[in-house]
Amino acid sequence: MCTTEKILQPSSEGDHISDTTTTSSNSATTQHSSKKPQRTITYKELNSHKSVGDCWISIDGRVYDVSRFHKNHPGGSNVIMEYTGMEAGDVFHMFHAPVISHHLRRFLIGRLETEDGTDGGGEKICAPVIALPGKIKPPKVARHDAGESLECTREYRKLRKELWEEGAFVPSYPYFAFKLVLALSFLIVAVGLMALYPSSTVLKYVVAPALVALTMQQSALVAHDTLHNGVVLPRGKNWKRFLLGQLSGGVLMGVSPEMWLKEHNEHHAFTIRPGGDPQFDYLFLWLMSLAEIPYWKRHLPEKNEFLRAIARGFARVMVRVQHLTVVPLALVIGRYNFLAICWSYAVRHGHWADLISMSLHFAWYSMFVSAFYGSPTEKLLFVVINYALNGVLHIQLLLSHFCGPQFSSEEESALGVFQFQLLTTRNVKSCWWSHWFHGGLELQIEHHLFPMLPRHRLRSIRGRVRAICDKHGIDYVEVGFFEGVYDWLVKHPHEAAKAFAAAEFL
Repeated sequence: MCTTEKILQPSSEGDHISDTTTTSSNSATTQHSSKKPQRTITYKELNSHKSVGDCWISIDGRVYDVSRFHKNHPGGSNVIMEYTGMEAGDVFHMFHAPVISHHLRRFLIGRLETEDGTDGGGEKICAPVIALPGKIKPPKVARHDAGESLECTREYRKLRKELWEEGAFVPSYPYFAFKLVLALSFLIVAVGLMALYPSSTVLKYVVAPALVALTMQQSALVAHDTLHNGVVLPRGKNWKRFLLGQLSGGVLMGVSPEMWLKEHNEHHAFTIRPGGDPQFDYLFLWLMSLAEIPYWKRHLPEKNEFLRAIARGFARVMVRVQHLTVVPLALVIGRYNFLAICWSYAVRHGHWADLISMSLHFAWYSMFVSAFYGSPTEKLLFVVINYALNGVLHIQLLLSHFCGPQFSSEEESALGVFQFQLLTTRNVKSCWWSHWFHGGLELQIEHHLFPMLPRHRLRSIRGRVRAICDKHGIDYVEVGFFEGVYDWLVKHPHEAAKAFAAAEFL
């Protein structure tokens, strides 16, 4: 099987039936029997079928015709169309339980031909050369033999199979119930303290904003796990996931679950790809690597030279000082920007459930502020402080990926899922209390390799993931929180800024 790694659907919304089976994701596909004789399809032929009315995709070497399905795809037609004509096995299994493979059999039309040392179309596949700006040391990459699956990829598949057989993907309901109750308790405590000591300045502008921020941050983490299909069974679109996602994400956090589901799964599928990852697209504001320059050039105004000059000048100024603005802007405007994006998305796409849940968030938040803060100045001060504290969540997210190496879709395919996720993701060291605070976000490597794995299982597999990395000489990056903030949100952006200043940007 060729080493090209793509994805059919970066969401798990198609998982409509119970998936607690321990069958492995690789072995599950062997049950794709068909009464029709299966013909052999070359990669070149597969790659020629990627138009709207004629689209094929390969998963584990089996080719499926999704021409009539893609418009009804729960994850959206655009997702399938971007990845048709490709092998999608490993990334497909990142987001789907083994049992979901059974639903593919009605689309099966043949098997993908294996051609040693090629991508099926006669072109050699080579791992990309990783070049980072300035003094940033490139990460280690496992040796790659063209045309053969990397040994680390095979071991990653083996680990995935073992985790399903061990029942590691089965969530603990008491664990997540406790997390949600704990998140709500911070808001209850804030209300109680403000009712008892309404005149305390420290309480009004330090303690209360922090408690409300903790409610929102911790509920956002529950929503994150829920929409990743790591909290309720069966996985996929069902009333339990819907209600919990709307409660934790919409009502308590105030964001659009539908928007988050779409963007975040795309982020997992092609992490920090220039122009591809919607959660790490800081066009003309922050530059993560020189790999983004061609993308930035494509988005400069073409016809109006004046606007083109303005955009170019703005980019140069902002990138030059980005090492001074990443952390402050994430804290100060991160929350406002996120809310604006959520409301705009929900309105444009008619997601009424999201609009209702976000309105309920606005209602209880407004009631809290009106009940305990008198003058407009006091109310505004609370909101500003509370939203800035919410910005810590954006720092957590930036720290996991910002200024890492970026790859094109072809380079991602050559690396394979395991290496690609290791190269674009980093962990944050934690103890028991910081693990609670980060909510599993500090274990981004394990989370990106196994997005559906419940949060309480992530630490237990860290040693097994690291063993694969050590065996094949792949960097397993883990940093302290404050060390990481300096290195990846200050030092590396500064190196990228200096490299950008020396690069041609028209």
